[in-house]
Amino acid sequence: MAAEAGTAVEPKRILLIGNSYTSQSRGALQKMLAASPYKDSTLSFITKGGATLQRHLADPATREKIQQGNWDVVLLQEQSQTPAFPGKPSASFHQSVDEFSKLIREAGAEPVLFMTWGRRDGDARNKAFLPDYETMQRKLTEAYRSAAKRNQIQVAAVGDAWAWVRREDDTLGKALYKKDGSHPSGKGAALVSTVILFSVFEGGEEAFQAPSGLSEQEWALMKEAAVKSSVEPQRSPR
Repeated sequence: MAAEAGTAVEPKRILLIGNSYTSQSRGALQKMLAASPYKDSTLSFITKGGATLQRHLADPATREKIQQGNWDVVLLQEQSQTPAFPGKPSASFHQSVDEFSKLIREAGAEPVLFMTWGRRDGDARNKAFLPDYETMQRKLTEAYRSAAKRNQIQVAAVGDAWAWVRREDDTLGKALYKKDGSHPSGKGAALVSTVILFSVFEGGEEAFQAPSGLSEQEWALMKEAAVKSSVEPQRSPR
């Protein structure tokens, strides 16, 4: 349940580890949190362009920040294609989640996976594996859900919510992307923020206000997508 008016809420210390998908959602996350009852919470970011979780894991500064940051939650975002590829990339993803989960728990925090989304038209450079959006999203969903089950951790299922929006409103679904068909637009960052904050804090539907630039209908759809993606795995896009 959301906190009642005038009731103090417990702030949280949240660390997000990822790459440009996370960094380009940073402003939206900060604004949405600042306008909520949880505004005294702390958001911190470790982002490097194109970085995999394996690369982050190998960085002593990242490990030290986890160990010494007194975090409540640490979110992990893998490079956008890695979990969907077979062989070594997939193995690297699962091994990194395993090791990060142990490290984060030992530091007294909760690990959460930040599931990313399929590219708008699939991966043009890897058509053999990821020929279209639907295939890419299905493989990402399967990989993130599998890693979460294996480590008994929560998923902030942005990718599932993204798929739900695309099914319900194709125009808005396409508008979630920047022109490159990969990175989040302003509306995409709003959806990222909605799913992550709903996952981390209770009472999201009532506690958080609509990000700027969204119509009432778009905000209602994003909230519904965030709730549905948190309750159960979304069916594969058709």
